[in-house]
Amino acid sequence: MYILIVDDDALIRKWLTMLLKQIPNREISVDAAENGVQALKSIQNGPVPDLLITDIKMPQMDGLELCQVLKRNFPQIPVVILSSYDEFPFVKKALQLGAIDYILKADMCLEDISSVIERAEKSGSVNAVPADDFSYAKEKRRLLEDYMKSGRKDDHTFLLRLDPRLQLETLTLMMFRLDRNVDSILGALAGQRCPLEAVLVPYDETAYLPFIHDGGASGGSSMRKRASVSQFLKYLPFPVDAWSTVLNCGEVGVYAGIQTCQDVLDFKLYYSLDSFEQIAYRGRGEAVQIAQIPFYKSFFEVAGRYQIKEAEELMRKCLDTLHGMYCHPSDIKQYISGMCHKLLSDMSMFETGGDWFSSTLERLHEVESAPTRAARKSALERFFEQYGAALSSAAPKRSNAVLQALAYIDEHYAEKISLEQIAAQSHVNSTYMSELFKKEMGVRLIDYINNLRVIHACEYLRFSNYSMGQIAELCGFNDQNYFTKVFKKFLNTTPSNYRVDFKR
Repeated sequence: MYILIVDDDALIRKWLTMLLKQIPNREISVDAAENGVQALKSIQNGPVPDLLITDIKMPQMDGLELCQVLKRNFPQIPVVILSSYDEFPFVKKALQLGAIDYILKADMCLEDISSVIERAEKSGSVNAVPADDFSYAKEKRRLLEDYMKSGRKDDHTFLLRLDPRLQLETLTLMMFRLDRNVDSILGALAGQRCPLEAVLVPYDETAYLPFIHDGGASGGSSMRKRASVSQFLKYLPFPVDAWSTVLNCGEVGVYAGIQTCQDVLDFKLYYSLDSFEQIAYRGRGEAVQIAQIPFYKSFFEVAGRYQIKEAEELMRKCLDTLHGMYCHPSDIKQYISGMCHKLLSDMSMFETGGDWFSSTLERLHEVESAPTRAARKSALERFFEQYGAALSSAAPKRSNAVLQALAYIDEHYAEKISLEQIAAQSHVNSTYMSELFKKEMGVRLIDYINNLRVIHACEYLRFSNYSMGQIAELCGFNDQNYFTKVFKKFLNTTPSNYRVDFKR
């Protein structure tokens, strides 16, 4: 009988090994691992143990997570839990995951060990879901999200957690998108058996990542891997809107492979392409320097003079030019967003209704999230319409005192400025300036300043890697907590969530 002990405590491993060797009338061989990751690697390389005895609390992968992976992929392995008196809630969870018994470390003796071995021999396999069943979609998606958020480069550990059958050296990564959600695809696949060693993971609401292991020699041929992808596509019982693939995950790694699949898929969907036979693919960041496009420089000059109609026409020409160059949609998103933010920043010089910023920003989000070039052009027109409506409600005439205050705020918003400093620019007292500004602008002076700071903060959140504290300082906020409070007041979300939403 082959038994695998999993515990990060060397003394426990030695003591348990000694007890196992003392069991009479049995031939027992014992191996040990320090955590769940090592245990799965040992199982992956063979042989498969007849019994696995594991601790609960361990680094890298604990006993509960190990039970989950074993239940999915090695349901034939009986599992026994090692625990302390204060760990019973975890023991209960492990038993729910299929563990057949538990042993208290403090009371561990030869009789207990003999008893669990007898029970393991009688138990057969635990009641578990087959490895190719797609009902673990939520758990797989959680594993993927944790991996992507942490930027972890330990691909082998991630693949072990996802499915021990997957090996980086022979892994083909694929991404496809459908016009349906996760629940509907799982329902369509229920009861079907995938002809490949493939693990399907939901990437977002309508995109899916099959991790395909061809089972061949390390690396495998490109022709064989392409055949595996083609076979998987034929297996799906519905048409795929678009798909992309990375054949050499062993060279680029899982994280970079997923990013590449996403970039290629976005490109194909954006330009409605089935392949790249007619055009050359431009990856993220490979676009021509937009500063070289004449329309781009002219836009900022015209917008600076508040020639709004001319600025809008130049933005249309810029977008058409970027589309004509087949720039990557993520690059187009960045360029067009920057131009829209220039208009939003200049808008602060006009008196408008109180909700102009949030309503216009909603149209900007539509521009940024547009999945196709046609959708982006339409969204940009709606942005112009909303922007124009806000401008049409602006009061064109203001007193010299307020105009001087606006000019001063626009130049010094990133500094610590007071009402007294602003009033001094127009040689009036602070009380009069406060009342006059509220009367002519329709908003309190402090709210106007904070509104302008939030607009500039949005630019930093979109197009820089500065920390929240750095952005707060660059935009004139006293501290990060106050910055977050003001930002949430204007946009009903936190700066961190705003950045995450933009990066998606």
